[in-house]
Amino acid sequence: MPADAAPSKPSAFFHSGPLLPFVLLAAVILVLTAAGIGYSFIEERDKEVARLQTIAGLKSQQIAAWLAERKGEAGYIPGSRLWQETYRRWREGGDTASRDQLRARLDEFCEQDDFQDVMMAGEDGELLWSARGAQLSPSPPLREAVRQAVTGRAAVLLGPYRDAAGQMQIDFIAPFPALNGRTGMAVVFRAGPAGYLFHALQTWPVPSESGEALLFRRDGNQALFLNELRHSKDSAVKLRIPLERNNLLAARVLRGEISPGGLVEGEDYRGAAAMGVVQAIPGTGWFLVAKLDRAELYDEAMRHAIWIGLAGLLVLFVAAAGFFLLRQRQQLALAAGVQQSQTERLRALSLLSAIADSSEDAIFALDLEGRFILLNRTVERGTGKLAQEILGRNEAAIFPPETAHRQMADNRRVIDSGTTVDFEEVVPLSFGERVVLTSKSPLRDESGKVIGLLGISRDITERKRMEEALRRERDRSQRYLDTVQTLIVALDAEGRITMINSAGCQLLGYTQAELLGRQWFEHCLPQPEGMEKVYSVFRRIMDSDLEHAEFFENPVLCRDGRQRLIAWHNACLTNEAGEIIGTLSSGEDITERKQAEAALRESEARYRSVVDSVKEVIFQTDAQGMWTFLNPAWTEITGFTIDESLGKLFLDYVHPDDRQRNAELFEPLIQRKKDYCRHEIRYLHRDGGFRWIEVYAQLTLDEKGRIAGTSGTLSDITARKTAKEALYQQAEELRQHNAELERFNRATVGRELDMIALKQQVNALSRQLGEEPPYPLAFLEDPSAQPKEGEAQ
Repeated sequence: MPADAAPSKPSAFFHSGPLLPFVLLAAVILVLTAAGIGYSFIEERDKEVARLQTIAGLKSQQIAAWLAERKGEAGYIPGSRLWQETYRRWREGGDTASRDQLRARLDEFCEQDDFQDVMMAGEDGELLWSARGAQLSPSPPLREAVRQAVTGRAAVLLGPYRDAAGQMQIDFIAPFPALNGRTGMAVVFRAGPAGYLFHALQTWPVPSESGEALLFRRDGNQALFLNELRHSKDSAVKLRIPLERNNLLAARVLRGEISPGGLVEGEDYRGAAAMGVVQAIPGTGWFLVAKLDRAELYDEAMRHAIWIGLAGLLVLFVAAAGFFLLRQRQQLALAAGVQQSQTERLRALSLLSAIADSSEDAIFALDLEGRFILLNRTVERGTGKLAQEILGRNEAAIFPPETAHRQMADNRRVIDSGTTVDFEEVVPLSFGERVVLTSKSPLRDESGKVIGLLGISRDITERKRMEEALRRERDRSQRYLDTVQTLIVALDAEGRITMINSAGCQLLGYTQAELLGRQWFEHCLPQPEGMEKVYSVFRRIMDSDLEHAEFFENPVLCRDGRQRLIAWHNACLTNEAGEIIGTLSSGEDITERKQAEAALRESEARYRSVVDSVKEVIFQTDAQGMWTFLNPAWTEITGFTIDESLGKLFLDYVHPDDRQRNAELFEPLIQRKKDYCRHEIRYLHRDGGFRWIEVYAQLTLDEKGRIAGTSGTLSDITARKTAKEALYQQAEELRQHNAELERFNRATVGRELDMIALKQQVNALSRQLGEEPPYPLAFLEDPSAQPKEGEAQ
């Protein structure tokens, strides 16, 4: 093989070998980045779906509980014996007083139980009377529902529907029993859905641009929306969309494609892509979908994806830089190998001595005992000794003991391993310490047997200094590179601009030539803040006080007069002596972010005002039962302030006689046997009394499914409770009056029976005396022999 062809194979290997690992590494980085982006989208989707499931479950439970409560209140009157007795006296006996009493009680019931109206209707559906004086002209659906309730002897729910005036109505129809063949009647309890029902549907627990609850049912081949929609005014019981619209969320549910509790995807009533969770309302044909626009759902995931992508690009850049450094190192190793090969060929051609003497590198050879057998003039100049003083001796003759022992150990390692080894070390020479790169290789004879060591040392002191200068320059360039996507400004010790990147020029509206050399604080910052406030921060940095000024925010003044708020990250620029000669600052335009934060604070304030205006107490407790949140309704109902109540155990405010019962009512909820609990309990008032409270509570779980506390509402039902107790007391008084009447009747009938018995005895004595009995009592034995009118009894 020709001598000049020997290095060609290693060079080809160098250019092709490391490329494949780098390609594979880049592929892995790209795959992991794509996987991270995909996982971000999946995680965000799962989080929003879980939130929608919670909202849909909560709102469906609220609607079902409201319907059950209204049905129970409507069924109370026909099912009450007191009401039935009043109704019977009117219907059977024609007692107008009972009729008026019935009307008065219905009117009172309407006032106390939050019904809009209570009406009496006949079997044919005609309205006979209204507690609110409404027109007695029922709509056809109401007429038919009354007939169905009276005929079927069961309560009927009608609505939501719009009456003749276009008002939203929900009617609960409860029949009175038919008496002795008389026509049956029904009571119509009218509850307006615009109150609690629509409010429960329209509220959304977290800030959202598109989140809303849709309540709908099937109406023929159409989906009929029952509640007011967020993006469609006056749509309740008006908006109808055909079920043939394939991607409509409501249509997919009503066609049976999605089961209750499942995830439904498609379009909402606006045609916008959306995703929601469906729940059925028990006991009705209604369905509820808690939905969110797909664009809003994936908005946060898109921001995460951008950051993940940028991180992937950064890792790919670092990998490319590592590949470049690897190539540089391999080139150095290759150069050392080529040098060794050339040295061996020169020795084989007997030219080693001449070349060695003319070389600027120190060339030497040692035998197996570590004694010098060859050296060139460069070794003589470096050690300050002649060749005759060195040949035949080891390193101890020319170097200090510590250096000599280290080099002799390195020589032994090369000879024993039989391989070439490069050493970079500081060596004391006659003209001072120098950094040398020494390549030591085994010296072999013609048979390949190791007979010594050949070394070549090169003074790389100047190269190391250049590398150090390049390293500092690279670090400075790297800092520029780290902030290349943002505004970058370098200032000298007087605050003049020495460097500004294109992003900074574009933001300010100037060319780079217009800015270089200008005083930054006077020219590019609004005054007087620029010189009075920001320039003083710059002077602190120049005085080495970077700790309090590393991160800073201030506005900049653009060419067109606009001001943009910039968040700065400041660093010091130093010279070789470590003295601060200027600053390097990277700035991020946070104007829009600050505006968004202000908008968010305003939105949170609006949400807080809504919560503060609710008349029901909205509460939250931690896992130990301590109040963590209460709205102002708490003070209105109990008299206790929010500040003095937060952090205290909620049981401290429950009436002492009800605390054990309250714990028993909460137990199924804590044991997770129920999704929520609703009960009535007494809460203490600051004035020393108490209030009857209807409690609705459900568990709050953390991300691991553990109980983090409870949340719910407290409603003051003291007035309703007092009214019901008055009704119960009135019923008890009537029962006692009936008992007195029964005792009086029994006493009167007893006296009549005693007189009849006495008359029978007189008649018997008269017959014994042979006289006609004076009292006609034959009708007692023969009903046909009753005394005629006017005959003595």
